[in-house]
Amino acid sequence: MWLAAALIGVALGGLFPIALLLPLDATDSADEANSWAAMTQSGGYLISAFMPFIIGVVYDQTGNHDITLWLFLAFVFFMIFFAYLLNREP
Repeated sequence: MWLAAALIGVALGGLFPIALLLPLDATDSADEANSWAAMTQSGGYLISAFMPFIIGVVYDQTGNHDITLWLFLAFVFFMIFFAYLLNREP
């Protein structure tokens, strides 16, 4: 379990700063980059705050963490997919 937690933590810890740097490449002015970074950061915090609630509801309904572990696995695949989309040329 510690290895999985470390790998997920490293992956998320690396993706968050990268997501905050993307507006610097996609914008032309500092004000526009600040607006995009603020939107990215606030969206990330909202999602981060909502997920423990969802996990708690799923655990209360099922009594175990089988479904929540599958949710984590699905989110890992979503992160890989979105990282691929970010890397593509338009």
